[in-house]
Amino acid sequence: MNFTTDKIRNITVMGHGGVGKTAFVEAALYNAGTIDRMGRSNEGNTVTDFDAEEIRRGVSISTAVAWCPWKKHKINLIDTPGDFDFLGEQILGMFAGDTALIVMSAKDGLSVGAEKAVRNAGSVNIPVSFFINRMDEPNANFDKTLEDLREAYGQRVLPLALPILENERMTGLVDVMTGKAYSFSGKKGEMKAMDLPADLADRVEEFKEQINEQIAENDEELMEKYFDGEAFTEEELAMGMRKAITAASIMPVFVGSAQENLGVSFALDTFTQYFPRPVDGHPVTAVRPDGEKIQLHSEEDGPLAAFIFKTFVDPFVGRISLFRVFSGVFKNEGTVYNGNQEKDERLIGLNYQNGKKQQSTEVIVAGDIGAIAKLDDTVTLDTLTDKASPLVIEAPEMPRSEEHTSEL
Repeated sequence: MNFTTDKIRNITVMGHGGVGKTAFVEAALYNAGTIDRMGRSNEGNTVTDFDAEEIRRGVSISTAVAWCPWKKHKINLIDTPGDFDFLGEQILGMFAGDTALIVMSAKDGLSVGAEKAVRNAGSVNIPVSFFINRMDEPNANFDKTLEDLREAYGQRVLPLALPILENERMTGLVDVMTGKAYSFSGKKGEMKAMDLPADLADRVEEFKEQINEQIAENDEELMEKYFDGEAFTEEELAMGMRKAITAASIMPVFVGSAQENLGVSFALDTFTQYFPRPVDGHPVTAVRPDGEKIQLHSEEDGPLAAFIFKTFVDPFVGRISLFRVFSGVFKNEGTVYNGNQEKDERLIGLNYQNGKKQQSTEVIVAGDIGAIAKLDDTVTLDTLTDKASPLVIEAPEMPRSEEHTSEL
């Protein structure tokens, strides 16, 4: 299945250790039919925690990529470690993404790990969203966690979903944008329409009004419609939300339980509808051989520039290089040029990476994430490009401590 740039969403999953980042990725892959059952980190059988040391520890220590098709889109999920000893992994994971999804525990409120994740996302200029997780557990408190977020980051923190609770247990959610309520049913987090609980009606209306106001502030035409009291069309809403999220005027909040697969499908729907496309995401700076600097915006008709953000060794395949295409189209055509090392590299084959599993492809378009095995001279932070018009992408500033860079 081939996806064009506008149908790709790159989500970097972040947060404190143990809050359920990998569980969110597992639920997304399961709901999309990419895997047959959800693994668990403490059982060592998840898609993105495949390293032997990760399996031994039961936690992520390295950035990994997984992807799934969803509603005619391709969602790339970049699963980063929560331990800030691996800060370099997180920075490069964010550099390859277009939006950060910060997973939080509904029991713990705004943790130090979540605060650092927000700060680090700002350092590489990518917008932030939140998934308030673990709503299936005793003492989970969505309202308190949301209040903490709004106190820390202001009124731009806006929920796109509100939990429906029965006997302190989350049984459904309300889509704030549509005002429709749903109950959970089935193993894949399916939702069935239900009546909107009366005690949530006012809150839904209040948050929707705040969202519309933020959307209007980012577009003059929508501002006029807003002040005239006209409703936005679906297309205007999608465009306006993308603009507002990209500009960090809205920091969307989701709610659910990744472990119990509640609310994850709703988040995936929203990624495809409202989250920044690669062309909306953060531009990167590239340097030509003569020193001229240009901005790359993940456009397919631009010069080829693919940035290596992760290198790891598979015991059967050998060294694998993960990359994000920031410009042009990467084709499986025999060789590619390394602009940093000034050397040609022979291509064994292009593929999409799902944890340690590979799916071959002949083309990877701008904005997408792919992998190549067995490159001889290429290392993390290098740029693969066209020898006739070479570019080198400026890498983000990395931690200087050997402790933080040892895993790159």
